[in-house]
Amino acid sequence: MKFIRLLILFLIFQQFTFAQEFKSIHFTTSNGLPSSEVYSIIEDSKGYLWFATDHGVSRYNGKKFTTYTIADGLPDNTIFRMCEDPQGRIWFASQSNELCYWDKGSIHQT
Repeated sequence: MKFIRLLILFLIFQQFTFAQEFKSIHFTTSNGLPSSEVYSIIEDSKGYLWFATDHGVSRYNGKKFTTYTIADGLPDNTIFRMCEDPQGRIWFASQSNELCYWDKGSIHQT
């Protein structure tokens, strides 16, 4: 009787362990990523994915990439680290050891 109870419990809990399917997406330059060399990835508080690469920073909105480079205000195209502060600004640390941040659609130097 004890064995049957354990078997029923096992079968019930086994159903819940397979309830989620994980989705994996592999981004490449053909998807719009500026480079296959990615140093850092973060998800900001609004749900955007940010990719720090050796050819700028890309923001992914779930459908397309928007890439920011020196032409957009980055001090260097090679960005190693990123983080979000409590105000929602995304900070970038470049190869040239300069900091800048993205806020309200544009990049600002410190």
